[in-house]
Amino acid sequence: GVPAHPSPRLPLLGRKTEQAILTNRLEALQKVRSGGVILVEGEAGIGKSRFLEEVVDLSTSLGLQTLFGSASSIDKTTPFYAWREVFHDLFDLPDEASAEEQQAHILRMLRYDPALPPLAPLVNGILPVDFPETRATMRMAGHVRQEALIQFLVRLIATISFEASKVIVLDDVQWLDSASWSLVTRLYHDTPSVLLVLAHLPMLPPLPPDFSHLIHAADVQRLSLTPLNQEDTLKLVHASLGVDHIPEAAAAYILSKTEGHPFYALEMAYALRDSGWAT
Repeated sequence: GVPAHPSPRLPLLGRKTEQAILTNRLEALQKVRSGGVILVEGEAGIGKSRFLEEVVDLSTSLGLQTLFGSASSIDKTTPFYAWREVFHDLFDLPDEASAEEQQAHILRMLRYDPALPPLAPLVNGILPVDFPETRATMRMAGHVRQEALIQFLVRLIATISFEASKVIVLDDVQWLDSASWSLVTRLYHDTPSVLLVLAHLPMLPPLPPDFSHLIHAADVQRLSLTPLNQEDTLKLVHASLGVDHIPEAAAAYILSKTEGHPFYALEMAYALRDSGWAT
């Protein structure tokens, strides 16, 4: 999956530095299999979703498999919730397939590492595939089973990314559950051929321990998306309305009220257009 976007796609404006850093990191992943973590911070409405679309576009254009997931405030206590879509797409599960067909599909991917197939029932903890328990998993429960699942998923991704580097994009990681954070940290340490791009709102203490660990790691890159300048704000408004210019009074009003926040600038532009004032 990829993040949703308005149609037609609006230009990414005012992010040249961030785009250059992103391009360098993706090219390093493609050429020398150097992954790691990029943290993308920004307030609501500042353009994180649009920036993540750019991540997906750039990585796809470089031939890198890109997997996308998103955390949710509603499901922040559900273990691995943000990872469900990632692993659904990683396994390339056919939606209309029966449980048996989905199980067979997963087992085919696990065959590259002989240690993984006996542990296939652990996948039930992240996807609704209903593998019957095996001798290796039937006595696993609680924290032991969760830890075994994390080790299983890291080993799976490490095995698969050894053949082809991966980009994993997670949005709204401020809502990640503790198990998901553990998986992020373990992937960061143990899978050098994976680039994790994690987007989040500004977070206040107390921070999740795994997140705190990442922000203090020397090789973790942090990007902070700031408001657009006036020129880029008006370019975005023009592109959204499909025009070359708008009346000066409308432009001044949008600039004064939105202070460079892309979401609010677009909402106000559409409102002014619908009222007949911005055309």
